[in-house]
Amino acid sequence: MHVCKYGLLTCMDFRLYQEVFSWMQKENILGNCDFLGVPAGASMCLEDMQSPEALSFVRAVENSIKLHNLQVVILLHHSQCGAYKLAHNFFSPAEEKTKQIEDMKNSRKIILEKFPQLKVRLVFAELMDEHGHKIIFEDIK
Repeated sequence: MHVCKYGLLTCMDFRLYQEVFSWMQKENILGNCDFLGVPAGASMCLEDMQSPEALSFVRAVENSIKLHNLQVVILLHHSQCGAYKLAHNFFSPAEEKTKQIEDMKNSRKIILEKFPQLKVRLVFAELMDEHGHKIIFEDIK
């Protein structure tokens, strides 16, 4: 069995990946992580547990547990998210962040109900420019 400790669920936004990979390397996650990507990330795909995205995510987690002994799911959300912008009419970046953190916490509950043996880590990536060249990563409790 090939073993990896982490599974990362994040948005498909291309602006994230260079900085996310650098962050993963600093956190000793890169090379020890399955990518569980779906469009719009964890919270939006888990709003409806019967949606194709939610079912795909659940299958990915189940496979990662069976094949790689997954132990920790990392839910990574980011500011300036187009999917959230389309779904909500935010008045400020702070309002967007508050909603995303609330959704991440709800998603953590859903994941732990389905997979109580896992740990779930919440991370918010704050884009400091519109291109994602500088991102600040914040662990959410």
